[in-house]
Amino acid sequence: MADVTDCLLGLGADKHLDRERALRKFQQLINDAGTSACLNDLAEGVKELLTSTTWEQKIGGLMGAKVMVEQCDIAGFDDLMIDECLRLLEDNEVRVRLAVGQLMRSLAAKLGVSVLQRCQETVLASIHNHFDREGEGSRADSTFSSGCITPTLLPGNRFPAAVDGGNRASCGSSYHPRCTGATVQ
Repeated sequence: MADVTDCLLGLGADKHLDRERALRKFQQLINDAGTSACLNDLAEGVKELLTSTTWEQKIGGLMGAKVMVEQCDIAGFDDLMIDECLRLLEDNEVRVRLAVGQLMRSLAAKLGVSVLQRCQETVLASIHNHFDREGEGSRADSTFSSGCITPTLLPGNRFPAAVDGGNRASCGSSYHPRCTGATVQ
């Protein structure tokens, strides 16, 4: 029991390296677990980490949940993890959202299309609500709104020195390597 507690504390550690070490220990505990009581203790600890307020503990919980989904079959755990993924999908911390995606992938690999059917509405709503953000930092207001960079030509149809090194990134007909402005026209 002390190993389980230490491992769960490590999964919620502030330092990434400590979480990774705890994850290896967590995997070993799952492999060595002879009883379902030990697995249930690990599952309860993961649930507690997922409901904590710090992003480090949430990530640790998601990492542990991913391992449990891949290696264990605990009644009701997978369904609970789908619910937790949907809850944490729009967490303020990007690292938590990335870990949610990894857990959802493991759930989909294990359970199949039912995960997609259950999550589709929430995921699509999140994409719809956040894909084109308005206000400061909005892609619609930037020079990159078309998805490509089109350099502005200087008088005499010359590219700026920073762009003229052949490393121009642009799209479609506006990209003409080794061409002068006169040749393009």
